[in-house]
Amino acid sequence: MNKTIYNIGILLFAVVLFGCEDFLDRKPLSEVTDQTYYQNEQEMKEALTACYDVLQWEDQWANNPYHDWMIGDICSDDAEKGGQSEKAWQDELIEMTNFTIKSSNVHLEIAWKNAYLGIFRCNIFLDKLKGVNISDEVTKKKYEAEARFLRAYWYFKLNTIFGGVLLVKEVLSPTASVVERSSVSDIYAFVESDLEFAGENLMLKSNVELGRVTKGAAYGLLIKVLVFQEKYSEAKQVYTDLFPIGEYELAPDYASIFVIEGEFGSGSIFEINYLTNNDMSLTPGFWYIGTEGSAQAYWISPVDDKGKGYCQVSLDFINEYEMDDPRQDATVSDQYEVSYGTGYFNQKVIYSDGNPYPEGSLNPQQMSGVNKRILRLADVYLLYAEACYHTSDEGTAREFVNKIRKRASGNTDPAILQPIHQSVTGQDLIDAIYRERRIELGLEGHRFYDLVRWGLAPSLLSGFTAGVNEVWPIPFEEVQKSNGKIKQNNGYN
Repeated sequence: MNKTIYNIGILLFAVVLFGCEDFLDRKPLSEVTDQTYYQNEQEMKEALTACYDVLQWEDQWANNPYHDWMIGDICSDDAEKGGQSEKAWQDELIEMTNFTIKSSNVHLEIAWKNAYLGIFRCNIFLDKLKGVNISDEVTKKKYEAEARFLRAYWYFKLNTIFGGVLLVKEVLSPTASVVERSSVSDIYAFVESDLEFAGENLMLKSNVELGRVTKGAAYGLLIKVLVFQEKYSEAKQVYTDLFPIGEYELAPDYASIFVIEGEFGSGSIFEINYLTNNDMSLTPGFWYIGTEGSAQAYWISPVDDKGKGYCQVSLDFINEYEMDDPRQDATVSDQYEVSYGTGYFNQKVIYSDGNPYPEGSLNPQQMSGVNKRILRLADVYLLYAEACYHTSDEGTAREFVNKIRKRASGNTDPAILQPIHQSVTGQDLIDAIYRERRIELGLEGHRFYDLVRWGLAPSLLSGFTAGVNEVWPIPFEEVQKSNGKIKQNNGYN
């Protein structure tokens, strides 16, 4: 695609995420090129907003048929495909859940393309930022840090889905040769570098407008990246020395986290902002690319509630709950009568009093305004507990698991959920950490990746082949157009 037109496309997608309502009135599109834009701080702020915009695409109706729940939940033991019948929806989703996936799978193709579009926008922004005069050097570094965090986020996702991918650090010229795949460790090293810079230069959550990434988001994601590599000592050090602990606390009411009123709550470290069309002005007929809502509720709400009925909760997951655990009602809906599946749905996402249908929308079932929680304090606590366990600090590991259990109990004393006793040690302790992570973060797209990194996927997931299904196939189109430079993952063609 012509470079100038593509940059104009970036500007057109700079949404009102941070209140740039007058953006489209700034310049006639015929005058906007990559030479005439990126000239001052205001234009750079708008270009940075365009980098954030891609975050929303994963769960929007128009831009992307791939969603985190497709791999993270239904390819795990927490949920099943669901739908109105065994064959409902594309064969591509069925082959994913059966681990018979082909490299032509459209969901993975779009996941790949969207991530690289996000990276591309960040690379353009970072390149142009160098030449713009911004008088406050701290502000300029903050803009750079935001873009580098977003780039790191997308590379982390690519690395966990596909394994080593193409490491593109800057805007490539149209004549540049195809980039070969880098190793998983090289991608992780680049992600760590971006997150370290971001952590040093971003502001605290208490000092920024809601929706922007923060110092806590950078260091929290860095902890996750390190634990995923089994760099446990380094993860512990980041938590104790760098993570802004005082900025966050576990929300007293678990259920409140997942409703509109709980957005950007005390335990929220990073979430993606969505709007209903009640929050913005839309031209009739423009809903397809003009709305900024999430389609996730549409896909996985029961059919009786104007949904499509996918991603139904497995009985195995339901049976994992301890008696009277309050998180069950906040996570798993009451059973519905369905023609296919278990009839249980993800209460955190489906339409409910906390996530109502938008009033007056053209397509209400596709317009959820509830933000997507990407990184929560509980996630970081449990990652830290893992790191402590693997560095022979079992006491601290139990302490942080018990913080989660106490909150789940409503901070009552004695707790509804009894704390992990000091006699629980060794394999029993790490199993308790794994189980707590499954319950606390249930149906938030984490489970598959956790099973893979723990080495439990082959024994728990039917059809999973060790040495193959830890990663997914590189999209066929990408391999073909590389003329052999991009090698396919083992076991796929």
